Amino acid sequence: MYTKIMTNIILSLCFILIALAQPIIFLWVGNDFLPAVELLPVHIIPLFMAIPLSVCGCLTNAYAKVKVPSLVSLGLAVFNVLLSILLGVGFSWGMMGVAVACSFSTTLYLTAFLPIYTCRVIGMSFFKYIGEGFLKPFALAAAVSGLGFFLMNIFNIPFEIKPWTFFWLGTGVSLNYLLAFLLVLNVREKKNFQDVARGVAGFFGVRPRENKGIV
Repeated sequence: MYTKIMTNIILSLCFILIALAQPIIFLWVGNDFLPAVELLPVHIIPLFMAIPLSVCGCLTNAYAKVKVPSLVSLGLAVFNVLLSILLGVGFSWGMMGVAVACSFSTTLYLTAFLPIYTCRVIGMSFFKYIGEGFLKPFALAAAVSGLGFFLMNIFNIPFEIKPWTFFWLGTGVSLNYLLAFLLVLNVREKKNFQDVARGVAGFFGVRPRENKGIV
């Protein structure tokens, strides 16, 4: 449930950050940091997996299975340094080579090792977890985001920091969240989500109205 919810929340925001990389960098640090426009999408790629699959790290810690992940992390850290030198210096990619190496190493750990190892530790099917928890919400978020960007091009909505742009993107994100609740979460997860939402609302003093007359 955590992976499903976080995948939908994070992917929509990551797609927006990639689409608005140029205006965000210009607004944040000005025109003197043009290379950052190309580096930002590369560094965002690991976030697609890092936050939704972070629960795997919590589970390996809970089961006290930290030796193997630590050794793999150490090996990938060395691999990251070597790949950075190869791409950055050997292929003359510079900062882009370092960014690609870092992104590739992190993504490799999060997709090819951590979830597989965690599922083995807790006795869960890896393909079921990735398929239901990550790939299904990923496909939904990608489809809704792709349709939104396609319509933005058709209606000539600029990818700029403007109110109309944020209204359009906000509408798409809200639609994605609604569809995720209806199509991705199962009955038990929907009930759990509603219970958590009621608990949060109660914490802030918001009480749900009673449906009188409904059996």
